[in-house]
Amino acid sequence: MKHNVAILVLFAALLTAVPPLWADPDKGRALYEEKGCTNCHAINGEGGAVGPDLSTEGDRKDRDRAWHIAHLLDPASVVPGSIMPQLVFDEDEAGHLADYLMSLTAATAPTALLAPVQPEG
Repeated sequence: MKHNVAILVLFAALLTAVPPLWADPDKGRALYEEKGCTNCHAINGEGGAVGPDLSTEGDRKDRDRAWHIAHLLDPASVVPGSIMPQLVFDEDEAGHLADYLMSLTAATAPTALLAPVQPEG
């Protein structure tokens, strides 16, 4: 019985220590606007040019959901020298924003905004 209780306590602790797996990209999009991310980042040709364009952020193979969450919570710890301010202080918000950023792919971007493919050779 004590073993089962210990497992339940450990499981509950893990659930509260990890950003939710059920984050909502639509909430992330609203947070993106609310936090002023558009002042520095562009998506599909709209927004600032201080930070990188995020139109196809979800296609990047070097950045997964965990990377985005860590970066949103403490940008300079993930990208040393980053000038991005810490605008997200809550793991739930970071999860929503990460899922929104991961949803931004070439498949969701307007074709006219994508860079043309250069022929090899």
